[in-house]
Amino acid sequence: MSRFEQGLSFFKQFLAVFGFSFSFLLALVGLKYQNSNGALFQEHGVIMVLLIIDVCTGAIALAMVTLPNSHNSSLLLVEFVCLICGAIACDLLILILVPPFGWFMFIICAFDTCHHLIKFSVLDALDLNQVQKRVLNSKLENPYASPETLISQYISIASS
Repeated sequence: MSRFEQGLSFFKQFLAVFGFSFSFLLALVGLKYQNSNGALFQEHGVIMVLLIIDVCTGAIALAMVTLPNSHNSSLLLVEFVCLICGAIACDLLILILVPPFGWFMFIICAFDTCHHLIKFSVLDALDLNQVQKRVLNSKLENPYASPETLISQYISIASS
C-alpha cells in the first residue's frame, strides 16, 4: 500500500468519525431544543452562523478532495481544512450542549491547528531550502550580477 493510499485511508477514517459524531451531536441538540420554538437561534445565534459557515467550508473542501482534478499540490492542505472543519463543527455543537466542555475542546482544537500550521510552514521552508541548495549547487551565470538578474536565475533554476 502506497503512502498516498495510507493517507487517504486515514483521512476516510477521520471523516467517518466526524460524520458519526456530528450526526449524534446534532440529534442531541435537536432533542434539547425540540419544543423551544426557535430558542436555539435566539440563544446561540452566533454559534449557529459559525456552524453553517463551517459546514459549508467543510463541504467545499470535501468536494475538492473527492472530485478528481489535476491540482494535487494542495491536496494535503485541503484535507487538513476538511478535517479541521469537521472538528470545529463538532466542537460548536458541544459548545451548545455543554458550554464549559465546548470551550475546553475549542482551546485544544485551536492549539492543535496552530501546531499543524507551524508544521506546514516548516515544510514550506524546507522546500525553499531545497530550492536554495539547488541554486547554490548549480552554475550561476554570474554570481555577482544585479539582484534582479539573480532572482530571474533562481526562478528559472527552481522551476526546472
